[in-house]
Amino acid sequence: MTKPNRESLKELHLWDFRAVQDVFWIGLGVLLLWFGYHLSGVFVPMLVGFGLAYAINPALAYIEDHWKWPRSMIIASMVAVAAAGLVVVGIILIPVVSDEAEMLADRAPKYAKTLSQRIEDWESPAAVKMKSWLQSQSEKVLAEGPAPGRTSEAVIGIFDVLGGFFGVVTGTVLVPIYFCFFAWYFQPLIETIKDLIPASHREPICRVVGRMDTAVGDFLRGRFFVMVVMMIAFSCGFWLAGVPYWFLIGASTGLLSFIPYLSVIGAGVAILATWIDAQSDGGQTTTTAVLGFPLLAFSVVQLLEGWLLTPWIQSKSMEMNPVAVFIVVLIGGAVGGLYGLLLAIPIAGCGRILFSDVLLPRLQEWANSSDTDVSESG
Repeated sequence: MTKPNRESLKELHLWDFRAVQDVFWIGLGVLLLWFGYHLSGVFVPMLVGFGLAYAINPALAYIEDHWKWPRSMIIASMVAVAAAGLVVVGIILIPVVSDEAEMLADRAPKYAKTLSQRIEDWESPAAVKMKSWLQSQSEKVLAEGPAPGRTSEAVIGIFDVLGGFFGVVTGTVLVPIYFCFFAWYFQPLIETIKDLIPASHREPICRVVGRMDTAVGDFLRGRFFVMVVMMIAFSCGFWLAGVPYWFLIGASTGLLSFIPYLSVIGAGVAILATWIDAQSDGGQTTTTAVLGFPLLAFSVVQLLEGWLLTPWIQSKSMEMNPVAVFIVVLIGGAVGGLYGLLLAIPIAGCGRILFSDVLLPRLQEWANSSDTDVSESG
C-alpha cells in the first residue's frame, strides 16, 4: 500500500478525507431526526403521506410504463377509489362506532367509581394515588351544573378538546395532500438525486440504496396489509369473545400491529374492559369470561399473523431477528414516541445494510492494510 507524500497531503481539503465525509453525513442524519422529533406534530402527517407514496410508487411506475397513463391520472384514480372505499366502510361502521362511543361515554363515570371501590383496600402508594385520581375524576364527571372555581378548568378543557380535534382534522386533511404531492414528484426526485451523485461513487451508492429501498418498501407494504387484516381479525375475535366495545378495541389493536409487538397493549385493554364492564353491572365474573376468552381471541389472531401473514407477506424483508426488532421498537418508542416508533425499524434495517455493505468492508480493508504494513516493516 503506497502512502501519500507530504505535498499531496497539502493539496487535500478537509472534505477529501473519507472519515470527515462519514461524520458529516451521520451528523446530518442525526440533526434531521432531532429536528423532526421536536416538530413531530408537523412531520408525522408528512411522514405518513411520504410512506404511502413510497409504498405505492412501484405500482404507479408499473402502470405508467405499461399502460401509458399519465401519473396525475393514476394518482387521481387511486385517491377516488380510496375515498369511495372509505365512504362505503364509513356507512357500514359509523353506526357501530357511534353506539360504542355513546355507551362508553354513558358508562365512564360508573367505571371510574367501580375501579375506585375495587382498590379501596389496597394500601400501596401506587394504589393510593390511583384511588385518589379515580375518585377525583369520578366526582368531576358526576358533578351536575357549574361549580365555583371550575370555570377556568372547563375553558381549558374545551380548548384541549378543540386542539386535539383540530390536530386530528389537520392530519386527516394533510395526509392525502402530502401523498399526492410526493407520489407526483417521487420519480423525478429520485432521478434528480441520482444525477447529483458523483459518477465515481454512483454505482456503489445506488447498489446500497437499492438494497435499502427493497427492504424498507417490502416492510412498509407488508405491514400495511397485515395491519388491515389484523384490524378485521381482532374485531371479529373480540366480538366472539364477548369483549365490550369490541370494534373500538379490535380496530385499535389492529392499528397498533403496524408496529411489531405493540398490539399486545390491545390484549390488556380487552381484558380490563371485560372485567370492569362486568363489575360495574354487579354481575358474577369468571376467569374464563374475563381472562380466558379475550386472551384466546388475541392469541389466535397473533398465531395467524406470526405463522401465516408475516412469513407469507413479509418473509425476511428487514433481515432482523425478533429479539432485535423488539429491542429496536422499545428504543424507538422511548426516544421519539410515535415518531420514533414509525422510524425505528426502517432506520435499524438501513443501518444494518450500511454496516454490512459499507462499514464492514472498510474495517476489513483497514485490518488487511495494517497486516500488510506490519509484514513490510518486518
